[in-house]
Amino acid sequence: MEPVFDQRSRDYFTIDCGRGTFAATGCEAAAVYNAMLFLGRPTALQTVSDEFRRLRIRWLGGRWGGYPRRIGRFFRDRGVPFRFVTRPEDFVLEEGGVAVCSFWNEAKGAVPVLRWGLHTVALYRQEDGYAVFNLRGGSSSTFHRDLAGIIGEGKFICGYLLPRRPAGGPAEKSPDAGLKKG
Repeated sequence: MEPVFDQRSRDYFTIDCGRGTFAATGCEAAAVYNAMLFLGRPTALQTVSDEFRRLRIRWLGGRWGGYPRRIGRFFRDRGVPFRFVTRPEDFVLEEGGVAVCSFWNEAKGAVPVLRWGLHTVALYRQEDGYAVFNLRGGSSSTFHRDLAGIIGEGKFICGYLLPRRPAGGPAEKSPDAGLKKG
């Protein structure tokens, strides 16, 4: 299994996301899929999307992807411990840690601009920053030194801090593969 770098890739056109398309609304499922992969617990992408439906994580039937504050239902159902945070200052990961982070794409001060929607990504903490997956598309992860660099002009919604990945990491591939620093 490979990480999802760009949810708009043709590779994911057949993934059922309810009333939305994976290209438009699959970021929460992609982030959870990537996080599970990095934790060494790979789960098929369609299975993640199906579980979103079963656990009522989908937002408006999938029109808006997954409801960020319900993503923890997936981890709880799979027995994955997590810490749920709603303030960016509480979003602290140790090196080797994995997280899922949701944010509004744009905000005017403290108010999110809803028409630009929200986005959810998977992060892997490295010594000097974060490898971020499915942030802006492309064929690799991107590197950011801090959460502000990831969110940009957006507004933090919530995050799920997951346990450090076990020694040896994911069974197939390190999340660092394909990393672009910049």
